[in-house]
Amino acid sequence: MASQSLLRVGDGLESCTMTIQLSTAFNLDGYNVTLIDTPGFDDTMGSDDERRSDTEILKLISTFLSTSYGEGHTLSGVIYLHRISDVKMGGTSRRNFTLFRKLCGDTTLKNVVILTTMWDTTPPATGALRENELATKDKFFKPACDLGAQIVRFSPRTPTSAHTILRRLIANKPEVLQVQDEMVNRNLHFSQTAAGTELGRELREQAERHSQEISKLEKEIRELAVRDAETRAELNAERQRLQGEIKRVEADSERMASDFRAHKEAYEKKIAKMEGTQALTGLAEIGLGLTGLYLESKAREDERNRRKRDSDECTVQ
Repeated sequence: MASQSLLRVGDGLESCTMTIQLSTAFNLDGYNVTLIDTPGFDDTMGSDDERRSDTEILKLISTFLSTSYGEGHTLSGVIYLHRISDVKMGGTSRRNFTLFRKLCGDTTLKNVVILTTMWDTTPPATGALRENELATKDKFFKPACDLGAQIVRFSPRTPTSAHTILRRLIANKPEVLQVQDEMVNRNLHFSQTAAGTELGRELREQAERHSQEISKLEKEIRELAVRDAETRAELNAERQRLQGEIKRVEADSERMASDFRAHKEAYEKKIAKMEGTQALTGLAEIGLGLTGLYLESKAREDERNRRKRDSDECTVQ
């Protein structure tokens, strides 16, 4: 909306971003801005076979951020989107925000905007109560706000409102995100980063819970013996479903250690298209996807062009 680009944006509860997208650059108050959008955790796009796992999404985001930083770009701001229409912020939403914080690191939270959306579908009084709860309870966004993050409403949903939100970020001092420092400066694989470690821990716990549920089902099946064939069939179906979930979790865990060279090369090509025109800044939305923002002020652009001219003159001499 802010860039007037044809990025696929979801108005409802489902994510519609399958990969990282970059908008067309636009000017805002002397800054050239490019928005970035990525798929979100708990991706809901496509069929079951097409949906990306959280591991795949974390790898996409981590690879893009580390590649852009390796090319000399840093982020000036991050936007995390949260639907105010959600009746509660459950375990999955809190988990998503935990991964978001692990990607960013605490020192960059001063450049984070937590953007609440879907106010047009929520009674104002109800939305205000939820907003206050999100801002004041330790289990929600209060710890991040205490470290400098801002909770902002995206209402009304207009380009003017979007530009107002961007203005909160475009003048920020660019910061290196935690995952960028880990993967580039410390040369860690993304599975060794704080976010990757957190997701790996959750995958192991999920597999253990499924194993316990299967053991309980098997006990119930044995106790039923031949008395109730229909119930036994239902329990067997549930056992097979859980076994499939365990295989999926194990596959995700194995992918945590896989090579991400293909992703890296693809993002290097995308970033190369912007070389010489923009420096990287970022907006992010990771509960539903990651949005980013590339910026360069006119003053910074003039300084870069002056240095290039000086360099060219020295070469000619």
